[in-house]
Amino acid sequence: MVLPELEINHAYFTFIFPFNFRQLKRDELIEELEKNDFTLFDIENEQLQDKYYPEDIKISHKELGQFFYPFIEDKLFPKHEGKLGFFRYSKEIKLTGELHTPTVTTAFDIHSMDVWLCPANIGMIATRVVVKGDREISEAINFAHFFRVLEPQLEEEMGAYLTINGELYDTFYSLIKLDLLPFFEKYLVIYKDVVQYGGSVPFIEDERMYTTGCLLTNGGEVDETLLYRLGQMDGYGRDGRPFMSTTNIEYVRRYIQDHVLDRWAPNAYTITSNQAHMHITNEKQAKLLNSLGTFYSTHYYTVIIYYFYKIILLKLSFEHSEIEWENDKVIVDELIKEIMKFSSQYYFDEVAVRSEGREISTMLRKQFRITSQYEEIKKTLNDLYRTLEDQADERLNDLLFILTIFTVISGIYGMNLVIEDWGGKIDWAKAAHYSLFDWIAFVVALSGIGLSFLLVCQLTYRTISRRIKKWIRQRQM
Repeated sequence: MVLPELEINHAYFTFIFPFNFRQLKRDELIEELEKNDFTLFDIENEQLQDKYYPEDIKISHKELGQFFYPFIEDKLFPKHEGKLGFFRYSKEIKLTGELHTPTVTTAFDIHSMDVWLCPANIGMIATRVVVKGDREISEAINFAHFFRVLEPQLEEEMGAYLTINGELYDTFYSLIKLDLLPFFEKYLVIYKDVVQYGGSVPFIEDERMYTTGCLLTNGGEVDETLLYRLGQMDGYGRDGRPFMSTTNIEYVRRYIQDHVLDRWAPNAYTITSNQAHMHITNEKQAKLLNSLGTFYSTHYYTVIIYYFYKIILLKLSFEHSEIEWENDKVIVDELIKEIMKFSSQYYFDEVAVRSEGREISTMLRKQFRITSQYEEIKKTLNDLYRTLEDQADERLNDLLFILTIFTVISGIYGMNLVIEDWGGKIDWAKAAHYSLFDWIAFVVALSGIGLSFLLVCQLTYRTISRRIKKWIRQRQM
């Protein structure tokens, strides 16, 4: 199949990398960010409206503040660090480099970076990257396809590397660890220390960053195959020609029906998938700046909200799957609290006031499978409650069974299990002459004393063990 090409003059990308940071080191992480010139974003500071964005792009803080419902706006734009919510720390980077792939070398600029500290110890690194100059759209897609890879696993991902200021980096993640955020890794939760998993972020999908993009074309028709390729991040094949991961045009059309918002067609389209949220337009210059301002403001925050929903739901599902019910009472209790806190304070069906925002929210919710994952988490919460209740009932029934036996035997003896030989100094030699009822009283009394001692020891052990496990988990998480 011959795939049509379009020429673009600019491609604007934001790559989002989620991570899980340690709660006890949150303040220390904030101090490190501030030492490295990251500034807490303040929506009331209008001087920041054009600070972190390329060229002449300016976002309106007033429009941004009015785009979301007040109950989510309060979480997205907290006034100070002590409040609950999403804290954005931003920094200008201004680096120029090249991405070398097996088929083409593409120059790019890194303009700025945001580090988000979100509820439930979820963090996100969002990096704004621009590919300038007239080039084929396949090259821009190819750039995004390789740049978003954190750890190459598949053959199609191999062979790419970055060069910046004469230095070579095998992936963008290497650049983060070595230069941009060299302190970053010591604040991560290493899940292999907590559960039997070999990675640091087990709930990130396929070791790739989520990509948002705004591509400006020099005119021409945006056809079905191009929209599909944008959603799937299909750039060049190994032969250096435009690539598409399907040959079935009917499949492409069904995909477009499911993933494309054509509200602004034929001049602009928005494609939302599990890999990317892309906007492509051939509008005039005046409208272009407006589209870019929207891309870096309202669309950006909407993606952040729903990507947070996706990550935290995957995190909760993962932690539930790793529970050892007999040993992880502390984790079960924390998981219940975390689910309830997320449901009551951060999860909302509607976040945007305007119809455009609601349509994009619907697309993101659908592609991220937010609703079905949330229903699964609610079912998980009910299962956790029911399991804990069943375990508590089972322990209570066992205790009542034991107490009933002692009560019945005591009742037979008229609540008197005392043998006269036990008074004063006990002469154990007389035990050989005990009657059957004396032996029953003797065994029941000793077992009762022993059982009481064991129950006290067990309760003490459980309490101390639970507190130690909680302390260890807090240190790890």
